[in-house]
Order: sequence, then structure tokens, then C-alpha cells
Amino acid sequence: VNAANISVMPVGDEVWALWEAGSPIALNAADLSTKGIKTLGPDLAHMPFLAHPRREPGGDIWSLGLNGSKAIVWRLGRDGALKSAGMVDLPAASYVHDFSATGRHLILILQPWIQDRMVTPYADSFSWKPELGTKVLVLDKSDLTKRRIYELPAFFAFHYGSAWEESDGTLRFDGCLSPDASFATTNGRNVMKGVWTPEPSPRLAMFALRPDGRATLERTQIAAEFPRTDGRFGGKARRYTVHATDAGEGGPLFHGYATHDWKTGKSDAFDFGGSH
Repeated sequence: VNAANISVMPVGDEVWALWEAGSPIALNAADLSTKGIKTLGPDLAHMPFLAHPRREPGGDIWSLGLNGSKAIVWRLGRDGALKSAGMVDLPAASYVHDFSATGRHLILILQPWIQDRMVTPYADSFSWKPELGTKVLVLDKSDLTKRRIYELPAFFAFHYGSAWEESDGTLRFDGCLSPDASFATTNGRNVMKGVWTPEPSPRLAMFALRPDGRATLERTQIAAEFPRTDGRFGGKARRYTVHATDAGEGGPLFHGYATHDWKTGKSDAFDFGGSH
């Protein structure tokens, strides 16, 4: 079963429909007719591929495929041709929907929503275990055996912004954090039934992973999701986060557009209204 309904990515003369628990589904870019499951290598049929790959400014595509406490690290060319596929062990069997990357590193955020079975729907395969905290695994793109693990308090998140490396080796990236997985376990499926229990939206935060092994979070009270960066500038330092936002009413999903300036702490937002 492959929903393939989270995001799409143009690759050559195809569009790939993506969902993190299955392989890409290839569509014809001209008319969006379905071509079928994309097999990236003869021995890699049906391997998972994340909903949110990372494209380098040079065109290469990085993605992950999670299965419990193991992950495949995909590297594809601009045309979708497989360059490499390496397996890595993870410190936790976490749910991973998105990740971040610098020019030299892959950054995997392993939150304590842990896969401890395999059932359908996919979300029911996970249990919330906040006592485990959050682990951040940093891998060297050129050698996946080179790794560092950082520790942070428990949180839940779907999406992260692009990362960059500062002159002292600190890695920074932003994300949209919730205190637990209640949207994933309850409200996300309820809203499809026309039912909604008011809950706070995710809040914008900035991560700092320091060379001495310390990890810190600069948290804000700004309602935020889907942080976006111009892919041509991936891996470069930036001052702003551009994101979706809500009107602070605790309603489902988002109907505003916003920017946050990390240097001044100022945010600007436009609310399109509840009908958008």
C-alpha cells in the first residue's frame, strides 16, 4: 500500500509522487498519467523514499528510506539516476518525514515517536515515548561511517528548513515543533472526518549543533509550518525563515504566509482568511 500523496518532485520528463513509507510513483510530466513504481536499482525494488528529499544547488538529490532502526541513504543525479545507496544504523527507530542537510552533512532528527510494530494505517505503527528524548544524527555525505549524535528534549515535528555550517563548525537549521505527536495520531485523521479538537500549531525554532557536542534550541511562540528555502541557495547561511502560519485561533491547518527575521526577532505575516 503506497499513498504517494504527500509531495511531488519533477525529475527529468517525470513527476514523482512521494510518501515516506514507499517508493516514488512516477507520473508522466505531460499529462500526469501514472507510469508506476519507480525502482532506483535492480536490487532496490519497493525501498522507501522520503516525502521531502533535499536537492543540492548542483542538482544532486539526497533522500532517505526508513525501516525501523535502519535507513538507506539515497543520492541521485539531477536526472534521477542512482549515484549511491548506502545503509546506516540509527540510534532510534523514529518516524522521519523530513531531514536537513548542509553542503557536507546530512542531518537526521530522530524524535521519540518510535516504530515498534508494522500495521496499517502506517501511523499506528508508532508509539510516543518522550522519556527517550530526541536524537540528532549528523552524517558526512562523503563517508556515511563518520557520524555524530546530539541529544535534545522530546518534541515532535514534520518539517525542517535547510541547514548551513558556520565558520566555527556549528550547524544551524530551523524547524516547526510540537510538544507531542497528537496531530499525527489523532487530529490529522479527525480533520478528514470534519472533526477537530483545538490544539496549538507547531512553533518555529532554530537548532544549533555545536562542535563540542552541545545542541541547543532557540524557541519562539510563532505558529509555523512548511519552512521554505530557495533550493538554489541550499547550504548557505540565511537570516530569514519563510513559512505558513495561522491566525492563532487553534483551528485546523494554515491560512497565512509569514517571514521571521532571526537577527531582529521580527515577524511579518499576511492572513488570507479562514476560507483559504
